[in-house]
Amino acid sequence: MFIALAVILFLFIVAFILFLLFLRKMSKETFKMYCQRKVKRIARRNNLLAIENLNILNYEREKIGVDHVIFGKKYIYVITDFMLKGFVSGEVNDNSWVYFNKIEKKNHYLENLSYVSDKNILEFAGILGINADPIVSICLVPNECDFTVKQLEYNKKMVVHYSSLSRKIKELESQNIGTLNEKQIYEQYQSIKSKNEERSRKTSI
Repeated sequence: MFIALAVILFLFIVAFILFLLFLRKMSKETFKMYCQRKVKRIARRNNLLAIENLNILNYEREKIGVDHVIFGKKYIYVITDFMLKGFVSGEVNDNSWVYFNKIEKKNHYLENLSYVSDKNILEFAGILGINADPIVSICLVPNECDFTVKQLEYNKKMVVHYSSLSRKIKELESQNIGTLNEKQIYEQYQSIKSKNEERSRKTSI
């Protein structure tokens, strides 16, 4: 019995290590696929509504850069994937941050993700026709991406590691605040879903 448990534990550890190595080597497309699966799983387990690959325009006819939307009971989450393999440093008010890519072994300039979040929140609120209070912007990054940006996380905009997304949304949904109007949430979901499908059909023609 002990030997069988030891073998199972050993196999689990090996599988976990191989999975971590795979995550370190995966491409941008693979990371996006894993993020889609995680978002769908979070929505399904918590009985929430979700939309993938948002492909709609703002009022300036610019595409909204959001990969996933989860309509929660307390907040609406707009989530954007960022395939960053390395270190990100800077100040929260800098126009851009320094991103050291561990694969390429060189520095790049990365747009301030706090500003990206501000833009996504305001634009998505405008499309829904609501104020920005219930909208949370999440920049989703691989687990191996390290951030040394001070005062980066706020209640409404944050950078979250892939493995922490479920916990973060659960934490926000458990806050002691009023719930969103269920009927309005469903109507907003249907409206965005319809616009997204219509836009996707046009771009595929």
